[in-house]
Amino acid sequence: MVDLLIVGQGVAGTILSYNAKVRGLSVKVVDKGHALASSAVAAGIINPVTGRKLVKSWNIDVFLPVAKSVFAGLEKLLGEQLYYDKPVIWALDSVSKENTWFSRAGEEAYEEYLTTDPLPYGDYSFVAGYEKFGFYKTNNAGRVDLAKLLRLYRQHLLSEDELLKAEVNVNDIVLHDNHVVWNGIEAKQVVFTQGFQSLDNKYFDLPIVSFTFGEFLIVESKEIPQTQLLKGKYMLVPIGDNKFWYGATYKWNPNVADVPSNMDSKAFLTKHLGAFLNCNYEIIDHGCGIRPNTSDRKPLMGQSKLDDKLCILNGLGSKGTSMVPKLSNDLFDTIYNNQNISDVVNCWRVPKS
Repeated sequence: MVDLLIVGQGVAGTILSYNAKVRGLSVKVVDKGHALASSAVAAGIINPVTGRKLVKSWNIDVFLPVAKSVFAGLEKLLGEQLYYDKPVIWALDSVSKENTWFSRAGEEAYEEYLTTDPLPYGDYSFVAGYEKFGFYKTNNAGRVDLAKLLRLYRQHLLSEDELLKAEVNVNDIVLHDNHVVWNGIEAKQVVFTQGFQSLDNKYFDLPIVSFTFGEFLIVESKEIPQTQLLKGKYMLVPIGDNKFWYGATYKWNPNVADVPSNMDSKAFLTKHLGAFLNCNYEIIDHGCGIRPNTSDRKPLMGQSKLDDKLCILNGLGSKGTSMVPKLSNDLFDTIYNNQNISDVVNCWRVPKS
């Protein structure tokens, strides 16, 4: 019998299983590898200040040090660099954005993140049209190579006989007093970390109000430095070997079955990229991902009301890379130490509409 059966090996399932093993728990991870899973194609951005109003990401002061520690542990385990400490360079394009930047930078809570010295425009000659308002830096930002993380950790799980390539139908889960059984596997606890595939889980009436479907481009250029993440209308993220992730667009409430046929934003992104860059580049790929959303844009975490041996960690959104390391440990504290889950992330906080 294993301590944890984890359903899904995206960023949530990967980090949850890693933190479980650090605690000395035995795990079995079940994952089929869905083509539209957002973790596999996400840029892995950790950006402490986001949005038009330049607001600190929720709880980032707590999440960031835990995330860095966990990714350092994963690097040691897997033998490769996964976390890249890179600033986010904001290209400002209006008086309003400039005023917002300096207003936020003057607040004590933002001192360690936002700088007020403009960066030399000559360093950004590969960008078009931002010379009037300039470029400013966000510190304590970075990127996790999620594709590499998921691939290497999957290999690790296979080598330890801890991964089963399969899809879990919740109707096949058999509940007993002190354990659950699925496909002959006995486990003390089950945690669902399936992203959008958790919508039809009968054990959780999830308050998911929509799906976000995002498209992105992969760009290759030898004329763009790989030392920073660049934020204009969209994010330009270095992913190695002179390649960059550019995006992402957002569409709400896509029909999951029709997602491949809805990939119609390549021309839109191509146009914006052409207006943004002033250098030679080549678009070499176009992709998409899908994730669930809640009305308050906060994660969903907790135990089923039908059986507390069944748990969920979901709804992480675009900031999941920074949140999962801490939230997964919080979930363990709920399971094993009877710690109450924060009302902010409790999966029962919002009635399903």
